[in-house]
Amino acid sequence: MNIVDEIETPSTNEILNDDSLFPTVSSQTGKFYVAKTNEVMYEAELFLNKLDIERKENIIKSFSGQMTYTHICESNKLILEYTGIPCRSIFESLFKLIEDIDIRYYLKWKVQKVSKIDQLLITLMKLRQNFPHSDLAYRFQVSEATITNIVITFIHLLHKILFKTLMKEIPPREKNRSCLPNCASSFTNCKIILDCTEIISSVPRHSMKMQR
Repeated sequence: MNIVDEIETPSTNEILNDDSLFPTVSSQTGKFYVAKTNEVMYEAELFLNKLDIERKENIIKSFSGQMTYTHICESNKLILEYTGIPCRSIFESLFKLIEDIDIRYYLKWKVQKVSKIDQLLITLMKLRQNFPHSDLAYRFQVSEATITNIVITFIHLLHKILFKTLMKEIPPREKNRSCLPNCASSFTNCKIILDCTEIISSVPRHSMKMQR
């Protein structure tokens, strides 16, 4: 778990002592100066309070024990270990394909407690490591029913996007020939070149029903 670093924020007095925040005014506009000072003080206090609240919320989240994508996104080794996808850029490219989709969940109710990118992570963790639903529920601080809803929904969603949509039609050979890379120019009968990403999955010995 990442521990949130302390956020250094300037005090109200430090902000008020910064001459760049205040206009140069004459004695005739003293009232305006006082009013402006009070306004800046109020806004500065609101800003500092907001930063303090955000800092405390982040600290609470870091100790909550709930796993999220942000906990592993900086390590390609962890992403590979948990999902079978080799690096962060490929994982996030996959997420962009589903980011704006209005998902219809398998169990007819929408998952709101878990972000969409974490739902993708849960699904890939299930496929890669075959963690029991009880284990995933504990890691992400949700119920087993929520894990079931996420996994079944996203497996169907990924199948629809990656297979039925992206691989639905293969361009004709003539069109492929016009954009073949130089290294494949000698393959005159080339129909398609697949650039694949291997995802290693653990195969359960028992029925998937035993994992629910």
